[in-house]
Amino acid sequence: MQEEIIELPLLKKINNKTKYYTPKKNDKILFIADNTDVLNFGCRGTSQALMDIITSKGYIISDRIRRNELMSLFISTDICDDVFQYISAVKNNDAIAYNNLLERIRNSDFLVLNGEGSFIFQDPPRHDMLIMLLLLYACIEIEKPFLVLNAMFTGYAQGTPYEHPINDRTFIQTIAIFEHSTLISARDKISFDLIKDNQANININYCPDALFSWYDFYISESEKFEKILENYPYCAVFNDTSEDIIQFDKKYILMGGNSHAAHFPVQAEICFTQLASMLKEMAKKNSIQLFIIECCVGDRILRKVSKNTGISLIPSETNILLAGYILGKAECFVSGRYHPSILASLGGTPCVYMGSNSHKTFSIQQVLGIPTDDQIVFDALPDLNEIKSIVEAAEKNMKKPRNKMICQKNCQIVNNLFFLE
Repeated sequence: MQEEIIELPLLKKINNKTKYYTPKKNDKILFIADNTDVLNFGCRGTSQALMDIITSKGYIISDRIRRNELMSLFISTDICDDVFQYISAVKNNDAIAYNNLLERIRNSDFLVLNGEGSFIFQDPPRHDMLIMLLLLYACIEIEKPFLVLNAMFTGYAQGTPYEHPINDRTFIQTIAIFEHSTLISARDKISFDLIKDNQANININYCPDALFSWYDFYISESEKFEKILENYPYCAVFNDTSEDIIQFDKKYILMGGNSHAAHFPVQAEICFTQLASMLKEMAKKNSIQLFIIECCVGDRILRKVSKNTGISLIPSETNILLAGYILGKAECFVSGRYHPSILASLGGTPCVYMGSNSHKTFSIQQVLGIPTDDQIVFDALPDLNEIKSIVEAAEKNMKKPRNKMICQKNCQIVNNLFFLE
């Protein structure tokens, strides 16, 4: 990280009363980034899991801002390349909306921000990250405690944590805001180290993703989900007009997409059609079914792949709890999706990891305790040689014994250490 002197005229001196605030039972929380309104298994699942953890500890979510509302809070649409420029622009151009936000914050005892995958220090800064930092700044302005939970921190990286440099200005300004926080919780060790190594005065811990807390739920409710799949054949979307009936009474493997490929639909259709076709041949050879699973609306290209290959598709509209069970029941899951990989792992499903828009699929292997020598991230848009390697890895993985021990351990960590007691 290059040293850089940046003036921070918008920030106050750190208020120790809010920085070292101790949450109390029945405290009212303004929950930011409730992403259950997004057609994305990860957004829906981890948001609900995090809110469930918070309420289970006796706190009250008295107000929340969902993803779609978050992205439309302010009419200012210019994406600045500077965090504090953006904050100033909103305060000047969206004064009424900003003051309404301050009032919502005042009506809570503290604010919780669901960090998820938004803190990518790329150039230019992500719009959602700018809005989130603005909300944290608003807490600082009116001296209200705030926590950032379940967060990832990284530069733009295709699979590995170091491929692309971090935007220093955005990072430094973010750190300056984080120094006012009551708690920052990173969901993986790479994210934790990035903030911790900065040597700033930040209270940060590492805790696996909130979605690991669903491990106990699937253990206790597995018979119910099995009956649903046995007695109610699942209707899956092929395209806008036809349906395909999926039977889950036989073993199957799943193929999903990734957040990087979603930005290159033409190339993605070619790559994933080739991958699906070769996985289909491998599955047939091993007398096993193959389904395509659309884990996010960003994977809509998979509907074309489904039509191209005649492979049944499980859509992103699927009930999130049922989708999680389907992922955890598979013999293997091939994708570059972070939270769906967690859901798969909760049931012991081995995964073949592709790249994404960050270090997600690199770090999830560390979180799951996969030995370093066995950690592989294939390209998000694989060429023919990589496709062959992916298929070979899938065939090898689906023959491995199921192992849920790390997920069980992570579940215990999440439930015991995730939140301030």
